[in-house]
Amino acid sequence: MANLFALWRDQCLPRCFRICEPQYVLQDMRTIRLTARELLKLCHQSWRSVGMETPRGWLRPPFSKEVLGVRFLEQLIFNLNELTKTNNDLSLRDFQNILIKADRDARRPLNKA
Repeated sequence: MANLFALWRDQCLPRCFRICEPQYVLQDMRTIRLTARELLKLCHQSWRSVGMETPRGWLRPPFSKEVLGVRFLEQLIFNLNELTKTNNDLSLRDFQNILIKADRDARRPLNKA
């Protein structure tokens, strides 16, 4: 399921940010051979690499934070697509502005129909 989600998200990105299929296969081959303990260690190291100190055995944030993360990614992809339609040469400042806008938009309450 995670692979399908990753592939779907990748297709939403502009071409310059996409990961090619052989890279997905290579990553799958790396993780398939790992034991559960090695996967837990890798997960812990990955969270630490982005600045989250997590207890041993911790796998994911609470659901509310996951939803916020997905909304952030959606906004980021939408903003990147909008900007790359008109400008293929993104500056660091453009990218920073996109991140700030995506974060702000992701935290905005959902409209209730």
